[in-house]
Amino acid sequence: MNYKTSLFLVLVLISIVLITGCIDQMVPADETSEKPDTSKYELEVFLDETKNNTFVNTTTFYLSTNQSVKAVHMVKDKKELDIVPIEEIGGVDKGIISDVVVIAENTSTTKGDIQDFKKLADKNEPSDINYTLSDSVVGGQEHIYIQFNESITGFVAYTMDIPSKQDFMYNPTSPSIIRFVLPQGYTTGNPLLGRAQPPPDDVYYDEKDKQNLIWYNFEGDPPSLIDRVRDFTGSDGNSKTQYSKNPVNVKFYQEEAPLMLLIGAMVLSFGALAVVLYYHHSRKKLKEKHEWVEDFESEKRW
Repeated sequence: MNYKTSLFLVLVLISIVLITGCIDQMVPADETSEKPDTSKYELEVFLDETKNNTFVNTTTFYLSTNQSVKAVHMVKDKKELDIVPIEEIGGVDKGIISDVVVIAENTSTTKGDIQDFKKLADKNEPSDINYTLSDSVVGGQEHIYIQFNESITGFVAYTMDIPSKQDFMYNPTSPSIIRFVLPQGYTTGNPLLGRAQPPPDDVYYDEKDKQNLIWYNFEGDPPSLIDRVRDFTGSDGNSKTQYSKNPVNVKFYQEEAPLMLLIGAMVLSFGALAVVLYYHHSRKKLKEKHEWVEDFESEKRW
């Protein structure tokens, strides 16, 4: 086998390896056409206990420790959802919303009572309702819109990527009930480790032993006069105004974290006390030696 033949075979082998690698990395064309997985979301019919168990638009966030949050909106007569994502240092990622699931009915064909919501919550297949995802900047704040081709009543769920693992912030854009469900074994409320701001209206543990935080009919701060003028004149090129100026923020951590913090503080305190006592003891002994040397020198002179 001569040199040219050997070189040709090597080039062919390299080409085969490269082609094989590219094929392995290709994504099937029909992968994005698969139906959304509804099993990953918990569709709960949540009622406002402060108003005789009446229906109020409700947003539930199921928090996790993997930098993602599962959001479930329980809506009535809605044609659009306005979502204000958390901004990262490098800006908002356009793919921050994924795995959108819509289980709802046209508002004109349903009463929208509790029984209708319970039937929808038991469904395993997404509804045949078209929607579009779009984004826009309103008053310097990024907004993501899920828009439907008709007014719907039911559940809208999606997964949201967030910058932090154990810190979540939500900017409400309309009055609603807001519910945060913490991961099992996690809590909040410690003044040193972090707490929910503003304080929730209700805190309880559900049947899965997960801590729930509830804000009833949370409205946040209404738009300022400047926002109203901008909205009226359309000076920002968009008629929508960010509703809330005061977001809901929750820092959560393992339930044993406060105890571990207390133990750590006690260990550090005992350690610091031991260092101080050792310092004073050493200083006292050094002072006694110094006085003994001075006395000895004085006796020698005499």
